[in-house]
Amino acid sequence: MRLSLLVAGWGTILAAAGPLLAAGYSHAGGGDEIISEATAQRYGLTRVWVTQAQVNPARGRLQSVVLYDGTLFTQSSRATLEAIDAETGQKLWSKLVGQPSYPTLQPGACHDLVATINGARLFVLNRYTGDILFETDIDGAPGGGPALSTKRAYVPTVSGLILSYRLEPITNAAQELGKHDPHDIEMTDEEKAEAKKKIEEERRENIRIRQDYIPPLACASAGRALVPPLVIKQTADEEFVTWVTDRGYLHLGRVDRRSEDMLQMKDRFHAEGAFSNPPTFLLPDPKQRGDGGIIFAGSDDGHVYALSGRDLEKKWKEFDTRDPVIDSPVLIEDRLYVTTELGGMFAIDANSGKEIWWAAEIMHFVAAGRQRIYAADKLGRLRILDARTGSTLDIIPTGSLPIKISNDQTDRIYLGTEDGLLQCLREVEESKPIVYNQSRIPPPEEIKPEKTPTVPKPKGGDAGAPKTPHPPAKKPPAKAKDDTGFGDDAAPPAKPPKGKAPPKGKAKAKDADAGGGNPF
Repeated sequence: MRLSLLVAGWGTILAAAGPLLAAGYSHAGGGDEIISEATAQRYGLTRVWVTQAQVNPARGRLQSVVLYDGTLFTQSSRATLEAIDAETGQKLWSKLVGQPSYPTLQPGACHDLVATINGARLFVLNRYTGDILFETDIDGAPGGGPALSTKRAYVPTVSGLILSYRLEPITNAAQELGKHDPHDIEMTDEEKAEAKKKIEEERRENIRIRQDYIPPLACASAGRALVPPLVIKQTADEEFVTWVTDRGYLHLGRVDRRSEDMLQMKDRFHAEGAFSNPPTFLLPDPKQRGDGGIIFAGSDDGHVYALSGRDLEKKWKEFDTRDPVIDSPVLIEDRLYVTTELGGMFAIDANSGKEIWWAAEIMHFVAAGRQRIYAADKLGRLRILDARTGSTLDIIPTGSLPIKISNDQTDRIYLGTEDGLLQCLREVEESKPIVYNQSRIPPPEEIKPEKTPTVPKPKGGDAGAPKTPHPPAKKPPAKAKDDTGFGDDAAPPAKPPKGKAPPKGKAKAKDADAGGGNPF
């Protein structure tokens, strides 16, 4: 009797599960779901690949995924950093970075490097091989993940200090002398291409950073810096970085690469609400002389601000979303996509600040095709929107895939679970990725290492700096001077006298050049 009831019970369960299986979902265990090819094609999509990131579901979870230049960097809560080819799903490398029991923050990448923070220690890796090139203790409690330029790592701290660590590349003289010139007149075109490819492969494998300790530059902020900074410009002579705080300040800093002695605060902008996510940057228009680009930032005060990358002047009147902005604005060519806390996504003209359309119940931008926008709604489903009007064309049930990567670089759709299951979808006709925001990208900077003493090749060992560094003991850091008047323990600005409204928008302080060099 019990056996009959058990069989009948299982029959009922299987019958109920039939529609789900028919809908094209297969369970990989622990509730992970893979969208089948048949299901994808019903929505005009195809599944490109499925892979499993290195995560032990019993002890950790997939914490963050960052897309940079064709590579997905996955960070687990147990300190495993992994690189996956974003187009093929092939695993490139996997590395335990730091201590599994320490908290790990979102990684940041730039050019040849990727960086992460484990506990209170900064790690910088070769992004092609996963080799650790540089590591150092952070002078303070980190508030968010790092940001990278080609020569510096920027770390936000809960005290409001932004720390800038020098990453100085070095070369191996012996290897440089042995290189073949890809432009040798005696080579055929094929030989030149092959030689150039070989040189690039060798360069990527032999990236090195100087290991001697250089105290970081530092700049004080108005409030706590709790999200990653953003490097917006870098040339041979200077680089610019912007960061936000929980007191509603957006800062613009500059480092002179010729002197390397100061992280100078050039300007700051004040909003009425906190900035909870990093800003977004539109590169300068090369056709307009003196254009500094545009910084877009969404605030908890329900506004989107467009500020000049040169002096933080408003490019257009702040856009009113009526609700707190919960994600970083997403820039796709000349459109800005902004989501709000209570649900809803605006499409805004990035040049004028005018509303194009609004879509209800949208919580998160995912990807953009030629004629369709993909976004997550309140129920975790993937909505397909008409790019011209914002109207809903279809809905894909993806509630069990909580990780939906916001892709502002290509048209690919990346979905995943906290157990580490990742999959990529694309529109059927797009065999090659559509790459966005390329028209304003300047030619790649030629990275020429400074004239530094090359490390002589020891007997029985390789030349150059070691792959696993052993930095010397540091000097105890001194407390940084807070020249802005809004440091960790400083009081907020005085209230205006009665009858006078507090000024809105840009707040140019008398100490616009606050910040400074090495406080340590």
